[in-house]
Amino acid sequence: MFPLLATWQNVPKPEFELPRGTRIRDYEIQEKIGSGGMGVVYRAIHLRLANHCAVKVIAPSQMHHPECAIRFLREMQAAGKCRHINLITAYDAGECDGMYYLAMELIVGSTLKDMVQKHGPFAAGKVLEIARQIASGLHDAHEAGLVHRDIKPSNVMLTSSGVVKILDLGLATIHGIPDPTNDHTATEAPCTTSEDSITRVNQQLGTQSYMAPEQCDNPHAVDARADLFSLGCTCWYLLTGKVYPRNTAFNFDHHCRTYSIPEQVRGLLVSLLANSPEDRFSDASQVIKAIDRIGNRKPNRMRMTSLWVGGFVALMIIWLASEAVFRKLRPIQEPVVSVNQDPEIIPIERGPMPSIYHPAPGAGVLPMTRDEAKQLQTKWAEYVQIQPTMTNRFGIEMVIIPPGRYLIGPETMSEVVISKPYLIGTREITRRQFQQFIQAEKRTTYMENINKGVWYRTETSGNSTIEKQVVVPGIHCDNPGYTPASLDDPVVHITHSEALLFCNWLSKVEQRTYRLPTEAEWEWAARAGVASRFPPEVQSHPERWLNIAWLTKNSNMHPHPTGQLQPNAWGLFDCLGNVAEWCADYFGEYPPGVHVDPAGTANRQAKLRVYRGGCYHSQFTTYNDRRAFINYMGRSDVGFRIVCEP
Repeated sequence: MFPLLATWQNVPKPEFELPRGTRIRDYEIQEKIGSGGMGVVYRAIHLRLANHCAVKVIAPSQMHHPECAIRFLREMQAAGKCRHINLITAYDAGECDGMYYLAMELIVGSTLKDMVQKHGPFAAGKVLEIARQIASGLHDAHEAGLVHRDIKPSNVMLTSSGVVKILDLGLATIHGIPDPTNDHTATEAPCTTSEDSITRVNQQLGTQSYMAPEQCDNPHAVDARADLFSLGCTCWYLLTGKVYPRNTAFNFDHHCRTYSIPEQVRGLLVSLLANSPEDRFSDASQVIKAIDRIGNRKPNRMRMTSLWVGGFVALMIIWLASEAVFRKLRPIQEPVVSVNQDPEIIPIERGPMPSIYHPAPGAGVLPMTRDEAKQLQTKWAEYVQIQPTMTNRFGIEMVIIPPGRYLIGPETMSEVVISKPYLIGTREITRRQFQQFIQAEKRTTYMENINKGVWYRTETSGNSTIEKQVVVPGIHCDNPGYTPASLDDPVVHITHSEALLFCNWLSKVEQRTYRLPTEAEWEWAARAGVASRFPPEVQSHPERWLNIAWLTKNSNMHPHPTGQLQPNAWGLFDCLGNVAEWCADYFGEYPPGVHVDPAGTANRQAKLRVYRGGCYHSQFTTYNDRRAFINYMGRSDVGFRIVCEP
């Protein structure tokens, strides 16, 4: 596509800049956010999807230089082959008005190099976590046949939520595709001329300070182990703030002691930085296992003397005996829930990724077919070593939901990244399950205390339908106000605070963390791969709504037992119709941009909590409908489902 020139001149850094409002295909340029030797990176908006992204454009002046053009085309090819949480995600690539462009996810964060220069070297524990994520992304790339060839601190970003992103695949080799930079017909000419970055035909491809020895000798014949050497150099920089020395006088052990590098981390570095590829880890998965072993090791402790042990045991016996006595004397303090006081029970936060995690399957990106969504769910279940579906002692069935990303607010151009898998209930919590909590805790609900509840229904007058609410004396979760009422119906007339109390009780009894889903988690699970506002099957056949949701046409204007209609691809029932569901978030708008594992907005003043999904008196609903209600009142059309960590 690009004829090689017989002679070149040095290529300057690009000086062109596209003005705001410039359109490249479906992308509208907003602002410049960076530049390099080949092109300029802009923040842009996809005009049809209203989605913020980054668009990298190769400068027109560079297009006649084969090395730069080839590098950019290879970056397009390489970026399109991988989808992994730790690799930059490519959306689109092409040519427009003589400019080649690559559209990618917009990352908010800093490069590792910038962070070290600003804040100094990292602690060993943080370096291990970063190295683990880099290795996970590299493993996915290597499995796809890619060798990055330019891993270094300035090519790795760390987001504010701690997610590592590997950037710049312009030098990647692609297995099965000839390397066009391995061409002996062109003369030497650098594509970039920074002091440590060298990209020359017939010379080094990569960054000299981070290149494996074999890459310096022959950059076109390296394998995945070259990236592992570069990872070792990157770890050294993060630990010391210095580039890894390559001279013969360098004393590795002395410098490790100087920078207080722990012994286990030294062993990891030795295996990464071996001069011979045969002496390094065989692949990135071995690096991850080594890091996990370091994380699971416990520090040596001094042996306790028998006297100390005996004294400690004696004190424990005395304390336990006294605690048993005082527990009998101490009255049980029941929390009070009133219309004027919100107990403000904070949802339990998501925990860190377990150490059993190994190189992960790719994250979900909309749209996915039903089969693709199921396959992704199965892969993540295998990855975290659990069954796709599990049931606890209270009969609450839960399924694993893989991580992914989607547009939660098209009107505000807000994109959500779910970075970790989680388990969510296939059904809403039933009256039977909630009764077990009430009986165990010996409490009454707020709606029962005030002896009245709010019943919601719709009324049709002519061509218009209006929603009405009626205050009915004596209705609450045990007397929901309709017949027939089954214990397998979703529990209603429950306040948001009482839903949180249920989660806290279940966490205590089950010894694992249960909580309400964030609305981002709720919508991602409800969509199960669907990108449109409605399920695909109802768009051309509206009558199929009745197969998947309890709505006005089939509900007889009251809730029904959970799990009676068809589930979505991930096994969730009744998301779009039966009762709506409380989420953990306060109600408010998401600002534009990318949000990683958002916990909602901080609009606490209004005390409005989000609820999602359709209900028995809905005509229809969409995946991105969202409403709010005061947290200390219940409704006849709002229940909840729960989530927990795998």
